[in-house]
Amino acid sequence: MACQNLGSCGLGCPTNANQSMLVTTIPAALDRGAQLLTETRAERFELGAGAQAGQVSALPCRAVESKWALDHVEYAQCAINIIAKYYVLAGGVINSPAVLLRSDAPGPCDCLGTRTFLHPVVLSSGVFAQKVAAWEGAPQSIYSDYFRDKQGFDGAIAYKLETPPLHPVIFASTVPGFGKMQHELLSSFAHKHTLLALLRDGFHAQSPGGQVKLRSDGAIFPTSIGANPQLSVYGVVNRLSQDLAKTLTGREVMLA
Repeated sequence: MACQNLGSCGLGCPTNANQSMLVTTIPAALDRGAQLLTETRAERFELGAGAQAGQVSALPCRAVESKWALDHVEYAQCAINIIAKYYVLAGGVINSPAVLLRSDAPGPCDCLGTRTFLHPVVLSSGVFAQKVAAWEGAPQSIYSDYFRDKQGFDGAIAYKLETPPLHPVIFASTVPGFGKMQHELLSSFAHKHTLLALLRDGFHAQSPGGQVKLRSDGAIFPTSIGANPQLSVYGVVNRLSQDLAKTLTGREVMLA
């Protein structure tokens, strides 16, 4: 089915028109004999020694409970042991190094888990005289790389402008205030729209990035991801934006 421009892509396409892996890659792999393990965490790689040093011999996995908490039932400590000819690690920028760290895998540059970069996002919202209905249509379908390319690939931190999906819960969780103040902000929701500025960092020596670390039980250390010094850009950009808006409009403006 073709896209119906319902605008709920980030919440799950109700017509499966977004062609996610749920309706493409996974069914195709299952049709060809693949096995899909659910509620299972890849614990670590078992690495060989001696002449087989560095080679993966097995992948022990553990069962997880709902909400991805590790299952501490004794029999579930090693739910399954996978032995394969090839292993593909595709756990993303956070979980991939976590698996390798739990495996005590050798790092050729001694930088396993380091140089972890996130892209801070700054929101700019406006109220328009006409009805916008920003929750309709395909989200993130309009963007601009002008300010990103202007700095060059290895230049100072730059940003990409993008139109986000705007739904009541998403919007309410990002705008400031509670109670009556937030009620007033949401009362004009149909006339509001937002632009995202996705900040790009990590391409020069002054941006060392954060680090993925493990707790004593092998889980990801919750605060290590926030070590990226570029995250301070959040506060700086917010303060500058508020000052600029006040100068242009002559009134106090609060930005999320």
